[in-house]
Amino acid sequence: MKDRLFIRLLSDQESVEWGLVNSEESTTKFLDRGNLLLDDLIALAEMAEVNPVTMLIPAQQVRSFNIDAPTKNRKHLEKAVPYLLEEQIIESVDSQHFAIADVDSANKVAVNVISKKYLSDLLARLTEAGVEVDEIYADAASLPVFDDAWSMLDSEVPLIRQGANEFWSASKDVLADLLKWNLSEAAQDEQTLTQAVRVFSTKQDASGLDGVPGLAIQLMPIEDELEWLASQERSQSINLLQQEYSSNKKSNTDMSQWKLPLMAASVLVISGFIYLGSELFILKTERDEYRQQALTEVQKLSPNIDDSRLDSKIVEISNLYRKAAGGSGKVNGLINLMDKVYGKIDSNQVKLEQLDFNSKQGTMNLDVRAQNYSVLTAAQQQLEQSGLNVEMRNARDNNGSWTTRLVVKVN
Repeated sequence: MKDRLFIRLLSDQESVEWGLVNSEESTTKFLDRGNLLLDDLIALAEMAEVNPVTMLIPAQQVRSFNIDAPTKNRKHLEKAVPYLLEEQIIESVDSQHFAIADVDSANKVAVNVISKKYLSDLLARLTEAGVEVDEIYADAASLPVFDDAWSMLDSEVPLIRQGANEFWSASKDVLADLLKWNLSEAAQDEQTLTQAVRVFSTKQDASGLDGVPGLAIQLMPIEDELEWLASQERSQSINLLQQEYSSNKKSNTDMSQWKLPLMAASVLVISGFIYLGSELFILKTERDEYRQQALTEVQKLSPNIDDSRLDSKIVEISNLYRKAAGGSGKVNGLINLMDKVYGKIDSNQVKLEQLDFNSKQGTMNLDVRAQNYSVLTAAQQQLEQSGLNVEMRNARDNNGSWTTRLVVKVN
């Protein structure tokens, strides 16, 4: 599974916080993080190219609605929704983007509305920086949903989520008044006198909300605001990148499950060429060993595959990889690089955790782990001595073992 780049655009619309989420951890932890201006986001371009990207934007830019669905047909719904909300939208519906959820069991559909100009301008700036995102959500839509309470993040600009598609944000000077107004609306609709709200905060108080009548506050301490937001489940939230804004990012295709079988298959192909060009018996023995290794890896994906069907399965895996690479047909470039790399890295000392191949640049990214830093530098030197250009990136000590990314290409 790939790591995930998590980016939050702050309320000033020019500053961002970001973190690279470690996919191997059961709890959300950042491998790296920082703060940037939106104009400097090019610093994340390389990271965004090889990892899925989730972005949060300020909720003040997004309006949420829940309406009766006139149809369950998705295409018809996309055309109908703007006109169903025409009287509730001040601006022309043609100037707004309507992102919709699936129709629920009660025949309701959730809709998020955002200015086309705002979204187009934001995506243009991201593209200029070389960052293509996979999904965009309103930041308040990342707050947890509870059956018995609203949720609030006591951020610089507080975020409130009243339901799966009921969220908003407000400056602190008007927060209490807006909460009172929403409480009165809820009292009329649900005939309730009090409303519980879970306030998530890195602080020790609830921003002076004790004086809001009818509001029962439960303070929920959190240690890190950005890490907490990154850890939240967004299955009930609406990805704003829909219809004409849908992401076409090639890294959306998750090939992580194929990497080990592909590596074994590539080794098999290499050894097969060697075998055909030699009559030495020892090469047949090595070929059989590689073939068994490939079979073992492929059976992790397809347990019913046996030796007689291994070759056709390897072709299938190679075709899938070629498709994920955008039809470039440069699988041979990967095999050639792997041929050079495989004989130089000692698998007993350097453990491969993830492999990516950039067909456009002809580079292979190897995420590896070793017992100490000197083993990593020795592996880099061995590869360079074989005529490869090797760059070591983000080497770090992780609880007694060292990890790094080796970016390998032919000189």
